[in-house]
Amino acid sequence: MAKIVISENVSLDGVIQDPAGDEGFSRGGWVGRVGDRGREGAVKVLLDEVLGAEAQLLGRRSYEFLAARWPFRSGELADRLNSMPKYVVSSTLEDPKWNNTTVLQGDVVTAVSKLKQALRGEIVVAASFQLVRTLIEHDLVDEVRLMVYPVVLGAGEHLFGETSDKKPMRLVKVETVGDLAHLIYASVGNEGSVKDWHHAQPRNSTTGDSAMAAPTDQMTSFTYTTYIRAASAQVWQGLTDPAITKRYWRHKMAGPKTFRSDWKKGSTYDLAHEKVGLVVSDPGQVILESDPYRQLSYTWHSFTPEWAAEVGMDEATADAWRAEPRSKVAFDIEDVGKGVVKLTVVHDGFSPGSAVLQGISQGWPAVLSSLKTLLETGTALSAT
Repeated sequence: MAKIVISENVSLDGVIQDPAGDEGFSRGGWVGRVGDRGREGAVKVLLDEVLGAEAQLLGRRSYEFLAARWPFRSGELADRLNSMPKYVVSSTLEDPKWNNTTVLQGDVVTAVSKLKQALRGEIVVAASFQLVRTLIEHDLVDEVRLMVYPVVLGAGEHLFGETSDKKPMRLVKVETVGDLAHLIYASVGNEGSVKDWHHAQPRNSTTGDSAMAAPTDQMTSFTYTTYIRAASAQVWQGLTDPAITKRYWRHKMAGPKTFRSDWKKGSTYDLAHEKVGLVVSDPGQVILESDPYRQLSYTWHSFTPEWAAEVGMDEATADAWRAEPRSKVAFDIEDVGKGVVKLTVVHDGFSPGSAVLQGISQGWPAVLSSLKTLLETGTALSAT
């Protein structure tokens, strides 16, 4: 079964109406108010999104807006949009001209439910806010991604309208994209609701590349997904080869970090910061799953006094971290085609209110952004 992902541009005060300025809204065209850095970031997010998607689902007006523009453009983004399967909900559109388009007629909920059952992967719904409201109302949405523009309009249509506790959404992560913020929500879970989204504040990682929303007292796991232009074998090697790990995984105090293991299920591993002569060995550091190029999972490392000293952690904090249950991290590597790999990291096993969860939620985005940069450009980010 497929996963329906809503992708919307939204102003800082929650308006989604007329972002491009083509609908006659007096305050339309607000996406154009960001600088080049913001536009470049937004395009990159869109490209990663469509490269990782199985299909697009659109309302008629949004479909006609896009179909009048993209077939005549070139480049990687245009090629993907023009070639990927597209589904448009309409009772009036009979002869769609855009390549690979299928019209869904009849009852919207029934048609989209059947589509969700028939496909696998992600079905991205861009713009189409009337369609989006229907999908949310009938519990067909699995995730909402909001590209938040730093403008306040004071008027205009909002995506969610009135909400209630019957439609809970959990904030999964916040990414900074140039001058924008990319907020990602899951439509499952009980922490907060859609009406609370605009209160979330990004917590930037030291790279400025991405960030995770601060965990609430109820959260017990961290999830992060990124798309990397690389082969699955390269991503696997990046996670397991000490010679590569130390190039992108570098603590600002303890220096390069490596994980030494034969990476077989049931084996142990050592954590090493060779620059400062630190090696953390513990029988509790165990490889849980190992399926090369696809899946890797292991328990998280121990917080020894020596480790705490080298990373600049006071012993009281280290004691508190050691008192928590040992967590585990899992990597899912999925080849989504066209030379792109979807890497999903789930770090879980935390108790509510975990201080370790607070720490790793700020560390992982920086580490994974550095891995992505290294594999795509040959140069990692600065020490994290």
